[in-house]
Amino acid sequence: TMLAIEKARMLASQGFKVLLLCFNAPLADFLQKRTAAGVEVFYYHGLCKSLAKEARIGYRTSANEDEYYNKILPDMLLEAVIERGGQYDAIIVDEGQDFQETWWETLFSMLYDQETGIFYVFFDSNQNIYHRHKALEQFIDVAPFTLTDNCRNTIAIHQVVKEFHQAPETLTCRGPRGRAPTISYFSSPTEQEELVKKAIQYLVEEEKIKPERIVLLTTRAPENSGFPPNKQIGNLTLVEWSDGTKWEDKMRVSSVHRFKGLESGVVILTGLEDNDPDWLNPILYVACSRARTHLIVIAHERSHPQLKAIFHHK
Repeated sequence: TMLAIEKARMLASQGFKVLLLCFNAPLADFLQKRTAAGVEVFYYHGLCKSLAKEARIGYRTSANEDEYYNKILPDMLLEAVIERGGQYDAIIVDEGQDFQETWWETLFSMLYDQETGIFYVFFDSNQNIYHRHKALEQFIDVAPFTLTDNCRNTIAIHQVVKEFHQAPETLTCRGPRGRAPTISYFSSPTEQEELVKKAIQYLVEEEKIKPERIVLLTTRAPENSGFPPNKQIGNLTLVEWSDGTKWEDKMRVSSVHRFKGLESGVVILTGLEDNDPDWLNPILYVACSRARTHLIVIAHERSHPQLKAIFHHK
């Protein structure tokens, strides 16, 4: 993400019209605040809606939410591109592993010139939590350049994160040693809430960490996890982040999926009820790597067999 932002700035400063694109709306907000003039920032479905509106393509009904996001909106974007033609000199895609196979051809057609246009994709196949198919090879015929330096986490967190990586021996971390991540296990929703409450109270009251430096991540949507926005945890109210948030008595809650691409000083991760490695490992890789300096995991007992060798049981 850091390199994607810098590449977008460089191209814009050279006079190119640049699109910086990602999948998550919260990440798009983050990118928007850090890019220069001449760079347009969208999350994918926001781009679909924006260009469809400009092309005066009317609203389409759908049978369900999946059809709306996976079929209807991409089709509307394709119609808009056919109607309006190329829009950009350069396109930079961050979190490329989240993009569906059928979206790529439409994105390439948004270049003014598909032969000489500039197209960069930053992706991490370890973060493929949506289980998208790999289709970039048919559009980009150059070998990927692999980034192996972990520039976000402490070494202690890195040691956990790399356990869920496909090639851990290739990774290096230049951060400080840091404190060891901790893990606790729950067997009921009541016990889970009590462990989360104790962790937050200790961080805020004993260690004097400001609530805005902490995020509670859930493996499902917060409203389906027992930690919905506006829920009171001790003296703090859980909220979804926005520019206007005043943090005196509030703390952010988010799903792992929506927080992907972002980071926080301290992360409390809870949930992990499903012990299927195909689900568990990508979720843990994404969630644990969001924490820059301290990681607290509060997991269901069902995941204990998979995690006991990685975390020391608290």
